[in-house]
Amino acid sequence: MVGAALLAIASLTVIANAAVAPSMPGLRDAFRDTPAVNTLIGLVITLPSLGIVLTAGLGGWLCDRFGRRPVMLTALLIYGLAGVSTYFAQSLWQVLIGRFILGLGIGGTMTSAMAMIGDRYHGEARVRLMSLQTAVMSSSSMVLLLIGGVLGEYGWRYPFLVYASALMLIPLALVLLPEPKRAPMTTAESEAGFSLRPFLLIGLTALFAMVMYYMLPTRLPFLLRDLGVNSPSVAGLVVATGTFTMVAMALLYGRIAAGRLHGLGNCRARLRLAVPGE
Repeated sequence: MVGAALLAIASLTVIANAAVAPSMPGLRDAFRDTPAVNTLIGLVITLPSLGIVLTAGLGGWLCDRFGRRPVMLTALLIYGLAGVSTYFAQSLWQVLIGRFILGLGIGGTMTSAMAMIGDRYHGEARVRLMSLQTAVMSSSSMVLLLIGGVLGEYGWRYPFLVYASALMLIPLALVLLPEPKRAPMTTAESEAGFSLRPFLLIGLTALFAMVMYYMLPTRLPFLLRDLGVNSPSVAGLVVATGTFTMVAMALLYGRIAAGRLHGLGNCRARLRLAVPGE
């Protein structure tokens, strides 16, 4: 149950874009008189990420300073209220402010959930949970895209009510996720220096992945509209197809990381035979 609760909270990240992407054309039409609306409408999808970038580091510090659980509960409250606020917004700028604050909540839930996973799980158990987390997030993205598309048929505001799910998770976190006991840092861990090269490699790879990830929800619904497809549910279905490969690779990640794929083992065996002395 603890793992399921952590996976549910971690999956909130994908709701930021998945649930509302199909309704973006309707949102643009509702605020068509706003100057530079075509530019600003893209920020509805990307602004939460800016909030994450600017505050996730602070969230990590708060987790160490005050504990994982207080940060998680506060972030869930911010997430739910800021996400639902767009349903009541009367201007595009109100939408954008709510979306940025939503990013603060996402940063807090992501950081605290990852910290709790690190505190509670170790070794292969952590690898399996992390791979399962990615699979659950990708699957949730597909489901929420479809739900968002169906809700978008009734009006562009309705998909934003999905964010109320964060408020429903607060009682679950209160019951199932007490503050974990943290092992003190070893001398080697406290003296470990910062290595710039792997940080840049991982950072640039993540940047490229996120650019590719955001191209679908920000541009594809408008492309479909230009092609004559005006149904939000169809847009949600089309965008959701891009997550199928994410689910498959996420489920295989644990085995890949552990080196247990048969093909990988055969390649290693052939390499050992080919190298003299091995």
